[in-house]
Amino acid sequence: MLLDDTDATMAPKVLAVISEAINEAVDGEWTVGSTIGAVTFTVAPASVDFMVRAADGLMFNGKQEGRGRIIHEVWSGE
Repeated sequence: MLLDDTDATMAPKVLAVISEAINEAVDGEWTVGSTIGAVTFTVAPASVDFMVRAADGLMFNGKQEGRGRIIHEVWSGE
């Protein structure tokens, strides 16, 4: 999901709402959860593919750390 008007301050709030909506939709009916990897880019990266890979890497790290997490980082092009 690309949230083009969401800055680093607002991103954790939006991600928490998304995570809670997933939990409410499941409502204990299934044994699933959500781990979210998100990156706020302060400088446009070279490609959308780079953005997706960066967020996917964070999501994978979150699952390794115990699942059910929101991992958010800010990328400034360095």
